[in-house]
Amino acid sequence: MALESINPYYLDMDHYWSALNAAWQHSNRNEIIAKWMEDKFESNVSRVLSERLGDNFCDQPLRVLGVGSGEGYQEIIQMKILKSNFSQISATVIEPSTEQIMKYQNTVAKSSDLGGVDYEWHNQTFQEYMESTGTAKHKYHFITIVHAIYGVGEVEESIKILHEFLEPGGMIFMIVVTGNEGFGKLWTHVPDLKRTSGTSEPATTSYTNSADVKSVLAKYRIAYTQYSYTESLNTTVCFTDSDTVVARLLLDNITIIKNFKESVPDDVFNQVLDFLKRNARVVKGDQGGDKFYLDTKSDILVISK
Repeated sequence: MALESINPYYLDMDHYWSALNAAWQHSNRNEIIAKWMEDKFESNVSRVLSERLGDNFCDQPLRVLGVGSGEGYQEIIQMKILKSNFSQISATVIEPSTEQIMKYQNTVAKSSDLGGVDYEWHNQTFQEYMESTGTAKHKYHFITIVHAIYGVGEVEESIKILHEFLEPGGMIFMIVVTGNEGFGKLWTHVPDLKRTSGTSEPATTSYTNSADVKSVLAKYRIAYTQYSYTESLNTTVCFTDSDTVVARLLLDNITIIKNFKESVPDDVFNQVLDFLKRNARVVKGDQGGDKFYLDTKSDILVISK
């Protein structure tokens, strides 16, 4: 089978969100991120941002940009916490999925504790937004991009543009997987996964990890603070019944390949399953039926200007 026919799953928004939702239902990612935000976002991000912007900032709204915002689960938590330091917030949301941005809008409309937050919605990709606005038209004090760097474009150029979007004193809040556990380790150890760009050349955007991002930040001497967390994905069904819809969606999410099982040669499929089993954290069942978990470490990078 020609690898040229394989495509990243995020090129099909409906399939992308089906795969991501399947992963969320089998992992603790949202809960882990929400707990970090509730415990540490105010002291490590919101308060620091307020101090960096200074006392003269109080007469204007905090301008926030969300990139790949999805249904807004993490961003709404951020907005509520930012309100403790900023009375007025002007939030711009970029999300290419019509369904997800509508869910976000509905949540905002029903929320009683987002007073003082004004939203501007852009149902488009980051590239489309960039082409329509440019870096000079809008500047932001805070940019949030949670597990969305993988699909925004070439990583070095994307980070440079995001940094140009920042006002002096502003901050970028980015979450991205590391390359030494879970997802990121898989992408490194099965190199054929990277040939998903429709050519014989490896795709360089889908499989970005935190080391790639930090390399760019070091190159341009951009300051950042790093935090980390580990999430767990229950991959048991991938071994017990890989033909089910759920298993197929989980494998698509893990590999970032649409219809992974049907699209790749058998040897690549077997390499991935072998990796998942060898790197699994096994939880023994009381009466058999072991559970397999893929633990993935992610870095939270708070980038400053």
